[in-house]
Amino acid sequence: MLAFASEILTKKLSRLIIGQESAIESVILAVCENFEAYASGRSEKVNNILLMGPTGSGKTEMSRKLSIVLKVPFVKVTIADYTLTGYHGRDPQEIATVDFKEVLTEEHCKRINEYGNRFFFHKKTVEVLKSLDIPPLRYKIALEFLSATVFLEQEEVIEEIFSKYGTGAEIKNAIKDAIYVLNEIKESFKTLKPDSIDFKKFREKPFGIIFIDEIDKILIKERNDGVSFYRPLQNFMLTMIEGAVVTSENGDYGRAQIDTSHITFILAGAFSEHSPDEFIPELKGRLNVKVRIKELEFEDYLKIANLQKFDIPEVVKDKLVVVEPTAAIEIARICEELNGREYLGARRLKEIVSKVNRAINRELRSGSSFPIVVDGNFVRWAVSFEPPCEEILFTRSNMNCEAISSSNSKRISELKVKEHINDSLIKELVSYYEKMLREQEGKLEREHILNSVIGTHLRKRDSKGKTVLEYLIEKGVIKAIDKTTSRWLKRNFEKKTLKRILKRVNIVEDEFPEDMLFEI
Repeated sequence: MLAFASEILTKKLSRLIIGQESAIESVILAVCENFEAYASGRSEKVNNILLMGPTGSGKTEMSRKLSIVLKVPFVKVTIADYTLTGYHGRDPQEIATVDFKEVLTEEHCKRINEYGNRFFFHKKTVEVLKSLDIPPLRYKIALEFLSATVFLEQEEVIEEIFSKYGTGAEIKNAIKDAIYVLNEIKESFKTLKPDSIDFKKFREKPFGIIFIDEIDKILIKERNDGVSFYRPLQNFMLTMIEGAVVTSENGDYGRAQIDTSHITFILAGAFSEHSPDEFIPELKGRLNVKVRIKELEFEDYLKIANLQKFDIPEVVKDKLVVVEPTAAIEIARICEELNGREYLGARRLKEIVSKVNRAINRELRSGSSFPIVVDGNFVRWAVSFEPPCEEILFTRSNMNCEAISSSNSKRISELKVKEHINDSLIKELVSYYEKMLREQEGKLEREHILNSVIGTHLRKRDSKGKTVLEYLIEKGVIKAIDKTTSRWLKRNFEKKTLKRILKRVNIVEDEFPEDMLFEI
């Protein structure tokens, strides 16, 4: 019966976890089947899940958000913290007997009992509806409504059904049928209360989700000393995930016990170096639902970027800071580019948004030109101000960011960490930028030089206090700057230094060539 709830729950969860609809549906269906077994009083274990996918693709978030949507107990552990009893590490049985038990609350107990009551009455309602002469589509919609309202409130489910089927008369009548029969059933059974459990019993035999991360690490064959605790650990986990009363002994917690028959175990790993086929057969047989998470694409990054909230205080929003739609586009494109080098999934996006937030805060504190417009240009400047991982220079072509690794990136990155650098390194930097500017001569109209990653190095000083930028101006490499760059200079140079710099260059109107190496 609860299988009919999976589509509505999938749609709800897919708004929170982007780009993984197929995986979400498989996980939700498995959890719904487990709850149906729990609510029906069946003792056998139904499903355990193996989640496979690259880092940052949403394995942990999917499981965590599912537990939030369903309001069921959830705990996440990392398998590397556990080993066999008597060795360094914790007893793996404590995943259930200690870690999971610690998150169980009376609120969870009440919620699961409520779900059990709803399931009881909804199942009786389905039996009545089945005997009525109702058209197939109307019957299916009624089933979806009854299944989803085991976990969600009626108004929310009705809204989801309307968004899927529309608001036609047949759809409304199907929902009315279900509600009418449900109320009749409750009235006729008002003296009968479904079985419920108290908190003490709930702690002994609960329903919930245990998420075990980095499970692929137990496929490590052996340590340097020739001893491996990980392969025997697979054997040690079998009873726990299959569903049985497990017991652990620990000096801190004493003797602890729990029945895992209705706990859904989600084992997750990247499996970049090992295959799930390397698990021992007994463990493979207990992981009957295998779900592969796909790598995210540009459209996914863009959807996630649009969901992100920048760290902008309400008192300054729209007055001092204005966010343009191009900001999300640029965040997604930079994220896609960086993940093309080393895939970190949505974690890359969080890193970029964090840099943009820091840039906004810097501008709010020290900027003099308002409002601050957070658009694609601002995002590129924010990211290049604190470049991720390696030196990256961005070009602009129809708002498309290309990452160009500089040949001297390692050397430049080393220079970056020093506040003051000696004269010979200053000369090295000047020589580096001269060469780069010569190579880009055809693209740099009016000899503009704008802020990018190089902005960090332009402020470096020699022993006499002269900056790299001053050297470039003195040598005639830079003869003019635009108004945008002059504003950046005001924010990043002392007044005395700025005076010296601006005396030697012409300030021209802002004109952005279509392809430009250096850009805010």
